[in-house]
Amino acid sequence: MSQVLIPRHARTMPATVFAQTYLEPIADGRVGTPIPVEDRNPARDARVIDAQFDGFRYYEAIIAVVDWNRQDITTQSEPRNRSNVHYVDATVRTMDDISTDASLTDDRRRKILDDMESAGCKRAVVVRSGRIVPFAPTVASIVYTS
Repeated sequence: MSQVLIPRHARTMPATVFAQTYLEPIADGRVGTPIPVEDRNPARDARVIDAQFDGFRYYEAIIAVVDWNRQDITTQSEPRNRSNVHYVDATVRTMDDISTDASLTDDRRRKILDDMESAGCKRAVVVRSGRIVPFAPTVASIVYTS
């Protein structure tokens, strides 16, 4: 823990400090605007997240609201305790599935297999947007809405 030097003339102020959980939507490898949620509930959140998103992850932030001369000043920490990615309604594919998929061009097939090998994955997932993403159960999960 870092040390803070508090000046002798400093005054204390009323403050409210709390942890807030956020859902961070993910689409096509991009992160959307975080949404505050009460708790981490992938089954519930998979059913309500916008269909444009392939999945989501959670994180917490510490928020402090300080009363400064009758005006609330809010500050927020960097994200912490990020969860694994939860892909919504994704389909698992093996390396063999991808190797024999006639709908993929040779270049696309080679790229997907190279990505999987680089990530150390024997499986991939087809996400809502149709992208094929390397899948490692240690860093991602699939949540089904039905």
